[in-house]
Amino acid sequence: MFNVSEQTAVRQALNSPSGRDFLPSLPLLEAQFSTGAFLHALRMVSADAFPKLEDRFGCKICVVAFGSLGRSEFVPTYSDLDPLIIFRNRDGVAPDLNEIRGAILRPLLLHNPWLLLDDRDLVQAGKWNKITGAELKYPVYAFDELADATDERAKQRRWQVSLEATALYGSDLFEDLRQRIVPKLGRWGQDERDRISFLQLITTVPEFFASFENPAFLYKDAFKYWKTRFLREFYSFANLLNLLLGWYLDKHGEELGPRYLAGSSTLKIIRATKFAAEMDDELGRSPALRTFYQDVVDKVLKKHELEKGALLLFGDAYKTEPARLLHAMLATVLSRFAACWTAIYDENVRAALRAIPKSHANFDATFPACIEDAKAHQKVRDLQSKRRSYLKYMAAAADLIERVFPRGRLWLKQPVHHELLPCLRPFIEQGR
Repeated sequence: MFNVSEQTAVRQALNSPSGRDFLPSLPLLEAQFSTGAFLHALRMVSADAFPKLEDRFGCKICVVAFGSLGRSEFVPTYSDLDPLIIFRNRDGVAPDLNEIRGAILRPLLLHNPWLLLDDRDLVQAGKWNKITGAELKYPVYAFDELADATDERAKQRRWQVSLEATALYGSDLFEDLRQRIVPKLGRWGQDERDRISFLQLITTVPEFFASFENPAFLYKDAFKYWKTRFLREFYSFANLLNLLLGWYLDKHGEELGPRYLAGSSTLKIIRATKFAAEMDDELGRSPALRTFYQDVVDKVLKKHELEKGALLLFGDAYKTEPARLLHAMLATVLSRFAACWTAIYDENVRAALRAIPKSHANFDATFPACIEDAKAHQKVRDLQSKRRSYLKYMAAAADLIERVFPRGRLWLKQPVHHELLPCLRPFIEQGR
């Protein structure tokens, strides 16, 4: 139906011995399930309308949602649609791009009046010449153009397909594309060629994350600046953890396909508690190792100024304290990010942000001086404090995972590729 495997994974996490630890993150979890319902509604329309369009245009069509719908979260009320349209020619004649845009987007808007879309009325009227950046907002790519991307914009779309997108229609074409664009090891026989090269992904994905810093996206207004900054931090952290975990699981003999890479940031952070579970198993078998890593985790807590007592409220199903604390750090990242994300959509906070001049939108700089209203000033200060709070736990979790796994070799009793060692460093530094 919709995101079945992802919905199942979240339910399993909630039903696990430490499932209650994720309940403080309920706004993110609720969004996960509500977005599933939205996707189902869009897929019903797509299944009815788009086969006729394939005959009309003489090509196979795939319609992909990325952004908030693709990631299945961050939906305060209704999510907006960020679509990506892919076609594969049957007769060698490419369709008119605006014609195919309109033919696909209009049925979705007509049958889903709740669906938010930039320039909705202009899209319905087909007035593409009046929409600024229509090709950026509603991209259309030939399959081979995206699969063999050379320009920077197409490369960014490839990352979105790999890490966050979900198909509304044309899932076979979508899976073909993911198989083409996800880097494989490519040596040592057929089985090896089918394995994902997690090392390549880990070392190259920061280039995609860096594109989020584009001023054209960040500095539209203060609300969008803050929202984009929060999303970038949470999304980048979740995906890097997921790739690092995938590298360890692959080395441990698990077979992971391209679908492992996709999914919500919430699910990826919940999935990363496997690091804590593995740590618990290893330390439970070795008192000496448990003593050593108890000292390591105490140093991490002190470095990042975290209170052990608050963290020990989480993870009571674990046998060892260091593993319990790592689990608690990840659960706290989720809950504190959820609180921050809920706060930014408070209408009073949005009003305070709207009052900030665009030239002072950057909350890491001078903007508080530009807010004359004392209540608005305090709301913005509170939002800053909430952000620092989740960054601190994010940094501590990254710090502990780095010390225990890539550097401590806990999971694998062998040297780790040197390119893995610095991958968590940016998250550790940003918490200071």
